Amino acid sequence: MRDKFRIRALVVLFAIAMVASCVAMYSSAPTNLKIGISQGGERGVISLTPPSFVGIASATEAMVDESAASQAGASFLEEEAGVSAYVNTSQSIDLDKAKSCYRNIEYECADYILGSVELPGLPEDEDVHVYVSVDGWIVAYYLRDEPASKIMQWDGYGGGEITTTKLEDAISKMCTCLEIPYTPIKSNIKYYDFKYPNANRLMIIVDRIDSPGTDTFEFKIPNAYTVCKASWSHFVYNSYGSNTKIKKSTDEEWITINSFGTCCDRWCVKHGYYDWIEPDEFYTVSIWHNEYSHSSWCSGYACIATTFIYREP
Repeated sequence: MRDKFRIRALVVLFAIAMVASCVAMYSSAPTNLKIGISQGGERGVISLTPPSFVGIASATEAMVDESAASQAGASFLEEEAGVSAYVNTSQSIDLDKAKSCYRNIEYECADYILGSVELPGLPEDEDVHVYVSVDGWIVAYYLRDEPASKIMQWDGYGGGEITTTKLEDAISKMCTCLEIPYTPIKSNIKYYDFKYPNANRLMIIVDRIDSPGTDTFEFKIPNAYTVCKASWSHFVYNSYGSNTKIKKSTDEEWITINSFGTCCDRWCVKHGYYDWIEPDEFYTVSIWHNEYSHSSWCSGYACIATTFIYREP
């Protein structure tokens, strides 16, 4: 019999003051539990810091001397980009060579290129937008109106620690195409959300179920930790049906977030927002997975990733 793997998670965020454009949240969680997950859940916390070429009032880093190329691209990114990963390769980039790396080029000039990059095994609507400048910057991002949860890289994820995102994979692919060694710069990759410049943390919580049934995790909306946006990504592989739901932990009625029918011998994914969440309430999120239909089996798994963009004091 194959192993059964289930995760239960309790997410806790502690209080800070509200900032503009964000919804404040509060937690009355146990004092011995810090940001993270209990009961064996898996999460990743990523710091959000602005690139040095971004000149915004809320930036925590001072503006430094940057070339005209990076400053010209910054204005476009501030208008278009949402959650982003970026790195400076510390070398000039040949833009003519970079053109071959894109599925589609959206804009190009003498200083930089913007376009979409295909990731292996993923459809076009999962493409990552990538900015490349002659002065060595590579910025991978999803659009500001797309959920941050879209960065979760389900391809190759087998549970446990989250080791990459689709944004990092897009940077890796661009480096390979440009013949720039990726390993030496991987540790220099940073994250930023152009839509929420005051946010300084991104948290991803994953719940995965590998056998028929239902699993759940809980989180509470804080009044003090400032969560700008919460989003979800529902992924299934080789399944005869899956759904994910949410409810206030004290309520009986569930609200369906998303559902899939048969996804046998293939995977299905969808992303969205938790728009109906209220402050100072515990919420339970469930993930259901089915493997049996009409005397046949479809042995796979289902996952739900919850992503918070927030500010930590």
